[in-house]
Parts: sequence; C-alpha cells; structure tokens
Amino acid sequence: MYPGATEEVVKPILEQGGLKAGIDFGLAYSPERIDYGNRRYSLIDTPKVVGGVTPACTQIAASLYRSVLRARIVEVRDTRTAEATKMLENTYRYVNIALVNELAILHERLGIDFYEVIEAASTKPFGFEPFYPGPGVGGHCIPKDPHYLGYSARKLGMPLRLISLSQDINEGMVDYIIGRLENYLKRKQRSMRSLRVAILGLAFKRDVFDTRNSPSIKLAEGLMELGAEVTAYDPLVRSISAGTQSLISGRDLNEVVEGVDVLVLATPHTSFREIDLPRLKSYANSNAVILDIRGFWSPSECKMAGFDYLGLGRP
Repeated sequence: MYPGATEEVVKPILEQGGLKAGIDFGLAYSPERIDYGNRRYSLIDTPKVVGGVTPACTQIAASLYRSVLRARIVEVRDTRTAEATKMLENTYRYVNIALVNELAILHERLGIDFYEVIEAASTKPFGFEPFYPGPGVGGHCIPKDPHYLGYSARKLGMPLRLISLSQDINEGMVDYIIGRLENYLKRKQRSMRSLRVAILGLAFKRDVFDTRNSPSIKLAEGLMELGAEVTAYDPLVRSISAGTQSLISGRDLNEVVEGVDVLVLATPHTSFREIDLPRLKSYANSNAVILDIRGFWSPSECKMAGFDYLGLGRP
C-alpha cells in the first residue's frame, strides 16, 4: 500500500458506522514480509514492522505480534512510516534488479562474464550486496509496490524517474532474451517458426510453486507468437496460462526435451542441479542450444555435454 493508504482509504471505510479510529477502535498497519521458499526466515522468524494511527494503536498491535512471533517487533511512528518501509524494501530490490539486468547486457557486448564479475565483487565485505540478472521480476509484491510509491510521488508533482527507468528495463528483458535467441538462429540460418523450445521452470522464483507474474508466462507467449512450439517442465507447477493457451508442465523431463531445439533455463530450481546434462542432450536435437537466462549452468559444462550455449550476462 502506498504511504497514506491506511488513513486515506481504510480508515474512512471503517469509520462509516460512526466509530473513530484510535478512540473507539485500534487501527495499525504492518507490512507483509514473506520470502517464499526461504527456509531460514519463516513468517514467525522475520522482524515485524508495526505502525498505528496513534501511539496506543502501535503498542497494542505490537503486543499482539509479540504474542505469536519469535522475531523482533519494530515499532515505528505511524501507519505512513510502516507503509513507506514496505515500499522502500521492494523498490530497493526492483531498482537493483534493473541495474544488473542492464549491466548484464552491457557485459555481453564487452565480452565479459558478468557472473564472474558479481562473484568477484561479492568478496568485498562492505558496501556491496549481490543481485543477479534474469528475465524480469515476478511474484506478488515487487512488480507492483514501486508503482504505489510512484503514485504517491506523482500526487506531489515529483515523478520518480528511477522507478520508471527500472520498469522499462525489467519489463523489456523477455523481449531482449527472445531477440538474442533470434539473432543466434539467424547466424545458424535457422528460424523461430516451428522451432521446438522447452522451458525449464514456470514459477516466478526458485523452489516455489507460485506463478504470479512469472516471466516464464511472457516468455512462452513471445515464443509462441513467433511460431515456436513450446513445451515446459517444472516439478512444482502443473500449468500456466500463456495467452489463449494453457501450457502444461510435463511429468517427465526426458519426454519434454525429446527432439527439442532450444532448452531455456527460466527458473533456477535447486532440483535442476540433479539434471544429467549429457543424458539430457541424448534426447534433444543434435544441434540443440541451452539458453540460460539465470546463470544456472556454466558455459563449459553445457558445451561439454554437447549443447551450444547462450547465457544472459555472458558473451
């Protein structure tokens, strides 16, 4: 929710019956902090930010959370501050993802492995946090929350340029990835039409079954629009809607890649580490290519297995 939403939207609705927030009933806001698939920080172990419309409301809500959570409860000045905290957390991720996505494209053209750059930069013990390139942002919060903050800024006549630029970059990544595949095919005197493509991973992030705003949806739609025959495999997802079609995940990976021309690693599920690439290659076409848009496999291990290799952020 944008800063001010609790008091501007929720509070008037609750007060329609004549009771007043902070006097007749308590009203507070605490932003959601859930990282799907995170085994270290569950809901009860993640610090909880709480802000009320009055100090008493803040204290009551904080006491409630202390009774059910193991984590630290962080009391802030008011609901607007709590709302702004959520916006900062997700906008921080959104902007940094856009940064590494743009730099990944640059490093491809510089002939530098961007993942090696990130790994080296991560050895700095201060002032750096690694983010990784990919096909955009998915899930429930990060794709939308920065735009709530942008709404607040526009009301004040102050457009947030960095958020708009980040949106352009993140939402353009799938088109860039498909374009890079098209250029590769042209060099091989091949066409996207009737190309057989297998997408590995339909969830929006690793080791979850959530497909909300998953970049794999846009990827499948874009490939289909260009005439490719698309199949998919995700051990945690049954199907996704791609345009007017339902893309169903195959139950057997070997059957999914039978005779395919391109394998797209779209979601870096941990279980994919168990894939035997040489064996997988025996099911794919002889000139099949792996398009790794998550930096999951190294170029060398794909090439040793007999695949051609294309990787986001890699020359």
